[in-house]
Parts: sequence; C-alpha cells; structure tokens
Amino acid sequence: MTSSSSHTFLRLWLIGTALLLTWMCPATSVADRIVVVLSAEAAPYRETEKGLRGELAREKHAVEAVLLSSLSAKSAEELASLADAFVAIGTEAAVWLHGRLPETVVLGYCMVTDPEGAGLTKGRTAHGVRVDVPIKDQLALIVDALPQTRVIGMLYRSNNAKSKRFQDTLTAALPTGWRVEAVAIDRYETVADAITDLLGRKLDAVWTSADPSVYDAATIRSLLLAALRKHVAVFGFSAPCVRAGAFIGTSVEPQEQGKAAGVLLHKILADPTRPTVGTHESPKWSVLVNMSVAEQLGAELPKEFTKKAVPVAKPGEGARP
Repeated sequence: MTSSSSHTFLRLWLIGTALLLTWMCPATSVADRIVVVLSAEAAPYRETEKGLRGELAREKHAVEAVLLSSLSAKSAEELASLADAFVAIGTEAAVWLHGRLPETVVLGYCMVTDPEGAGLTKGRTAHGVRVDVPIKDQLALIVDALPQTRVIGMLYRSNNAKSKRFQDTLTAALPTGWRVEAVAIDRYETVADAITDLLGRKLDAVWTSADPSVYDAATIRSLLLAALRKHVAVFGFSAPCVRAGAFIGTSVEPQEQGKAAGVLLHKILADPTRPTVGTHESPKWSVLVNMSVAEQLGAELPKEFTKKAVPVAKPGEGARP
C-alpha cells in the first residue's frame, strides 16, 4: 500500500469508526477522532500505545496509531483533516507535531523527557504527561536511602544546552548544605577519563539523568562498574539502569504512562472551553533498589525506605566489579 493510499485509508477508517460509535452511543454527539503518533518502532512506545489506546477506547474515542515517519510529508492542513486530536509518544513526535499542528487540533503527548527543553511549554498549546520524575523527588529518595549524603556527582556536556540544563536544574534543587561535583565529558579525551575524574572526587553518590548526549549503554555500564569498584552509590534514572547496577532509582511503566495521557486527553476533549494553557503532568513512578548492589556497598537501608522500594535483584545476584 502506498503512502497516499494508507493515509486515505486512515482518514476513511477514522470517519467510519466515529460514525459507528455515534450510532452505538447516542449520548455522545460525535466521537473524537484521535491519531496516536509513535516517534519510532520501539517496544516501550508500543507498550505506551496499548495503555493509551485502551483508555481512549474506554471513553469511546476512535483511535488509530501511525509512525512519525509516515507523516513526514504532510502539511498542517492535511494533518488537521486527519483527526480532532493527536497524541505524540516520544519527544521526537511531540516536537514535530508541536511545530506543525494548527491550534484547532488538540495536541497531547507522553513519554517525553524535559518538555520545557523540548519547547512544548511555549507556542501552541500542548497537554501531556512527562516521563521524567521531578528532580526534587529524586533527591528526596537519595536522602531517604543515604541520609549522610552531602556531595552529588554528575556527568554532563558543557557544549549541549539540554545537558547543561540538567546540571543547572540539579544544582537549583539541591538541599541546603549540599553541593554538586559536575564533570563535563566533552572536556576529556574519553568518557572513561571523565568517569575516572568524577569518581576520584569525594562523592557520596552519583546522580544520572535521561540525557542522551551523555548516556548510552556503554557509558552507563562503564560508570556503574567503576562506581561499584569505588564503592560509590549511583542513582539510576530508569529501571534498566537500576537492574544494570545502580543502587537506587525510579521507574515509570510505559502502559501507565499511556493510561495517564489518555485520561488527560479525554479530560481536555470533554472540556467545552478547551484550556489555552498547556497541562504538563508529572508521571506516576515507583522506587527501585538493587539489593545486590546494596550488599556490595555495605549499605544499610532505612526501614522507611525499604517499605516503599521495589527490589530488582536479591543479595548475591548481579554483576560484580
């Protein structure tokens, strides 16, 4: 099927589904046509789509999902004709739609890190659920797990505006009496050199973030192994990071992210006044602790922390330095 015929099918499908739902649900005047746009074909995005689609279908909306790549040639007018609302899954799709959709079309998003930095809080109105846990809440978890913490280390890129913003936000959120030791990896010959310098400083913990300019699989593994050798606790920004060897961290489940976005979008669509100020909600998240790493660090976790933390590895499991 060609790109043109696929979009013709999408348009006809949405119209037909909306008419069917109208006939089946006379209490609803017209079912809203919603297109879910995935940034890429990735398992977390598809899991998010499931939660989002289920929530929207429960509210009798007509829903269809497409990949961002299939919309690349569409004009604003063509996009507006496809649906009453679009929901972006992932930052790439959110930014792309934000720059093209007219204000008459509702724009929602989820699985987006740093919507402010992505520009979603300025310009045309967008409503969504961010995937990053507020930094103050992350620091509060570090306090709960490691009450003696006063010095936090981090990696960033001084030549990357978004990465620099992570450093500024962390510094601004620090509790009184704390300080941050920030190492810019772009100023070192290798990432390994930057990690060595960071862990050579007197740190109580290392804080990581969902900063794609800094962290890929290789960097995370190098940092976690080196930190474990130095007996330095690492705060992980995701469940895979904690499973890989971070001491504690947070986790946002993709399906829950999708459900939350669905609830928010339905609320916006059901509001006849349609708010002109965007809604940017924090995610539902859980606390994780790697018990194997805790054992290797010799850390005694406070009971209040263990009550709310979900263990991802038992003592004796996991990689050792």
